[in-house]
Amino acid sequence: MDNERSANINIGGADYELVLTTRATKEIARRYGGLQNLGEKLMQAENFEFALDEIIWLITLLANQSIL
Repeated sequence: MDNERSANINIGGADYELVLTTRATKEIARRYGGLQNLGEKLMQAENFEFALDEIIWLITLLANQSIL
């Protein structure tokens, strides 16, 4: 996969590849109104639990792209 569109992370001793695909971009756009709004939405989140839920959603979305 293109290095600009993927990254590897390790969670609990397991390695996962995060991939920004067209499908993932469409899901992010549907949820946030576009990639440019993603960072703003997370940074402006006043509720830490909400921000954490969104980060978990994003990691899950990107990690699932390599197996879909």
